[in-house]
Amino acid sequence: LATARSEVVRQYLERVLPRQTWIAVDLYKDGDFPDLQLGNGYAEVGNWSAAVGAYERALQAMTGDLAEHRYKGLFNLGVAYEFSDRFAEARKVLEEAYAAGQDARILAELRRNEAREVEVRRLREQGGAASPAR
Repeated sequence: LATARSEVVRQYLERVLPRQTWIAVDLYKDGDFPDLQLGNGYAEVGNWSAAVGAYERALQAMTGDLAEHRYKGLFNLGVAYEFSDRFAEARKVLEEAYAAGQDARILAELRRNEAREVEVRRLREQGGAASPAR
């Protein structure tokens, strides 16, 4: 009986207590754009606001003949917005990235952005202080 009670309590607490979850993100890499790589480094340590700035600078360099690579910068910027809980901006940028690159990875990220937005909204409604992911 004690074992069963302990298991029920463990499962209950696992469902209701806030916890930190680590999520793997596969960002685009391109050695031709140092700011893209810099943003990836910031993202790796969870500094999403610094990553946003680096990705925005990378996008400024992706013009003219280099514009074919814009979808990479847009994707990474969208992910940074997503993990900064800026979901509407993430959706807009990820949609632009998909229009430019049409990569299945981008569609998957759009779905994750939508799911995270719902999850964060639900946590905030329950009174939890949902903070940007690390």
